[in-house]
Amino acid sequence: MPPLPPPATPRLIVYQQTHHTPTGTPVSLLPLLAHNTGITHVYIAAIHLNDGAGNITLNDHAPSDTRYTQLWAEVKTLQAAGVRVLGMLGGAAKGSFTRLAQDFDAYYPPLRALVRTHAFDGLDLDVEERTPLSLMTRLIATLRADFGPSFLITLSPVLPALLPLAAPLTSLYHRMLHPEAHPPPNPLVSAMLRPELLANPRHISGFNYLALGVSGVGKEVAWFNVQHYCGWGDAGSQEGYRAIVAAGWEPERVVLAVLTDQGHGNGWVEEGRLGHCVRGLRGVSGFGGVAGWEYYKAGCGEGCAEPWEWVRRVGGWLRGEEGAGLGRAVVAATTTTRTTTTKTEIVTVVEGDPQPLALVEQDIQWLMEMGVDRERARWALLKAEGNADQAACLLFPEE
Repeated sequence: MPPLPPPATPRLIVYQQTHHTPTGTPVSLLPLLAHNTGITHVYIAAIHLNDGAGNITLNDHAPSDTRYTQLWAEVKTLQAAGVRVLGMLGGAAKGSFTRLAQDFDAYYPPLRALVRTHAFDGLDLDVEERTPLSLMTRLIATLRADFGPSFLITLSPVLPALLPLAAPLTSLYHRMLHPEAHPPPNPLVSAMLRPELLANPRHISGFNYLALGVSGVGKEVAWFNVQHYCGWGDAGSQEGYRAIVAAGWEPERVVLAVLTDQGHGNGWVEEGRLGHCVRGLRGVSGFGGVAGWEYYKAGCGEGCAEPWEWVRRVGGWLRGEEGAGLGRAVVAATTTTRTTTTKTEIVTVVEGDPQPLALVEQDIQWLMEMGVDRERARWALLKAEGNADQAACLLFPEE
C-alpha cells in the first residue's frame, strides 16, 4: 500500500488502550487501513513509569512482552502507510509525571529509549495528576532536543484547562497568547496580564496551561486533544471548542476529543449530536479534527467486531461527505413525554436538528430546587443541550 499524503487538518485520531479482547485475542488496527477510514494518527496507550527507574509498562505488562508482538508489527505497517503513531504517557493511572518531577535524570532516559525502540512519531503527555509547570517545560524541551523538529508532542487537557477563569477575561487571555495582535496595553491592563490571574484552575493537570502556552516551549506543543467528556465538556456542542479558539488557541492546535462508545466513560454523545457538532466545526478555519477514546468497541458497545466503522463515519463528517451517518432525520417540531421505571423524560425535537434532545425530569427538578421555575430550568437545559451542570452554570454564573 503506498503511503498516504502527509495529514493536514482536520486530523482523525484514535487512541488504543485495550489491545486484547477478553479471550486474549489481539485487537488489530489494520482494518483502519483496509476500510479506508481516513485515519491520520493512532495513539498507543498507556505508557506508565513505575517505581524504580526503567520499570516501564504498557498498561500492565512490559512493552517487550510477547503479548504485544502483533501490536508492534502493526505499528510499523500503519507508519509505512503514512499514519503517524504516537505513544501516550500517563492517563488516569497516576505516578508517571510525579516520578519524572522527583528524579528526571533517572526516569527520563528509559522513556527516551522506549520511544526510540518502537520508533514512535511522537508522544502524547496526558497529565491527570498534579504536575509542576517546571517539569512540563523541561520534558517538552528535552523531547524536542532528543527527537528533532518532526517529532510530535501533544497534550490532552480537559476543556477548562484552555479557557480563561471567566468569560469577561477572554480578551486579556487572547492578548497574552497573541500580543502581536493587540495595541500596547495601558498600565492597568499590563497588571492583569498574568497567567495566574487569567487561567482557569479547574482541571486535573496541576500546572497552568496559559503559562505553558506563553513560555519558551509553548509552541513546541503540536496540538491539544481537548477532553470533552467526564463532566469537563460536551462533545455534542460547539460552544466549548469555539470558546477555546476565541481565547486565542489556534484552531489547528485544538482537537475535539470524544468518547467513541457509552461503555468508555461518562459524557458519551450519541452520533447524531456528535456528527452535527463536527460538521458545524468544519466551518472553523483550521479546525484541528477529532480524537476518539478509544478504538476498541468504538461505536457499538459490547461484542463489537467492527470499530473501524465508527472511525470511517467520523472521517466522513470531517470530509463533509453527505450521508455519513448523522442519524435519523427530523421532519417536524414536537414535544412528548414518556415514563420509564426510573425517570420521566421530556423529549424536545427541534426542527433541523439531527436527533431528539432528551431533557431528564430529574435534571429539571434539580434545577428547580435551586430556586428557578420550570420554564427557566427547561430553557437552561435546552441551551446547555441537556448537560445539567452547564445549565446550572448558565442559571447561577457567580456560584
